Amino acid sequence: MIPEATGGPAMKIIGVQLSNQRRDKRVSVIPIEIELEGEVYTTLDWSLGGFLIDGYAGRRRPGDEVTITIRVAANEVEFNHVAGAEVVRIDSLGKQLAANFVGLDSETLADLEGWLTGRLRRQQKRKKAG
Repeated sequence: MIPEATGGPAMKIIGVQLSNQRRDKRVSVIPIEIELEGEVYTTLDWSLGGFLIDGYAGRRRPGDEVTITIRVAANEVEFNHVAGAEVVRIDSLGKQLAANFVGLDSETLADLEGWLTGRLRRQQKRKKAG
């Protein structure tokens, strides 16, 4: 576990294997929500490159491109971003879906990066205190 510099929650880095071709380290302790096909899922882990969700029982297959809504709740403020994703893996037994983000715009990327690093939470705390 890597403690956050602000004394906030620790961040657990999920190991990266060469076989899964991930470019970014995934985190599981700071979840985001993904809305897909009208259902909302809390991520098992995610990175700036993609995400893994559990409980998926839809009909998507690897290679399918989907439109998702990314939800980040930072200190009573919710950020919602519509984005594209490509399904890369489906585990029908475990009902898990893994996908890569496709073409994230700069605002979405900045909010995800801010959530990952703690910057977004700190900014919202300062706004609330000020």
